[in-house]
Amino acid sequence: MDTEENKDKLIRCLNEQVNEINLLQSMYPEKNELIFYDATVLQEIENFLATSTDFVPRYIDFIINLQITNTKLEISICLPSFYPDTQPNIYIRSNQLNRQQESSLNIEFNNFMTKSFTGEVCIYTGILWLLENIEKYCEPPATFPVNVNKSNEEPVKYTRYWIYSHHIYNKEKKEMIVKTAKKYNLNGFCCTGKPGIICIEGNETTCIEWWKIIKALHWKKIVIRKIEELSNSDFNSIDNRFKNFTLIEFSNHSMSQLCQTLEEVSLQNTLREILGFSNVT
Repeated sequence: MDTEENKDKLIRCLNEQVNEINLLQSMYPEKNELIFYDATVLQEIENFLATSTDFVPRYIDFIINLQITNTKLEISICLPSFYPDTQPNIYIRSNQLNRQQESSLNIEFNNFMTKSFTGEVCIYTGILWLLENIEKYCEPPATFPVNVNKSNEEPVKYTRYWIYSHHIYNKEKKEMIVKTAKKYNLNGFCCTGKPGIICIEGNETTCIEWWKIIKALHWKKIVIRKIEELSNSDFNSIDNRFKNFTLIEFSNHSMSQLCQTLEEVSLQNTLREILGFSNVT
């Protein structure tokens, strides 16, 4: 750790994470309700708290599978090292929602979590919000007359996805990521190595289509860490940080190199956030 103050803060945060995990496990005790991507991380954290070594444990990634009324939800959760001081990364999936419903659910859910975040543990707060609000996302889309005036249509929405993979080395996967991004006119980058980081930005609908194709490939682990709703309607403002989609391959793979690259487009802090180190000085 850089400083004793940071180390003390990390110990406090990890203790709170362990307590919250224990609570969630008691609430969702069934085998397939709460699933860790790698349960050995919990032992790493316990060892760190017991010995106070300088080794920083990996962050906790897990899934909560819920059924609310007739809707099955998969809630993918990543706790950054300094959670709950730092907001958790959460993404919700459901095969029973269409892509527009799922996207709207995630955007509104994350807006709620951001607005209500107080630096306290908040996973169950998010679950309560889902219990109260999921039904409106399950409603069939409203129908409109065929001859709706185009001037009354909603403007096209744009988003930026930040995606984390355990590793990206496979040649065919790299080609598919780039080829599909260009097919859908998406901008961003794919940084290969371990871990692999992908950022795509563009039309919300095509981002969703791209993700459906890429996540269907065989991965050890690949998750969406963050979705940003871009404010501009014409996608020509500063929110559009990339001009095309590129493959980034460093000879000596390093997240610090990628961070330096992203400084050019003022996205280095977002990279630190999705890697779980947004509060490290």
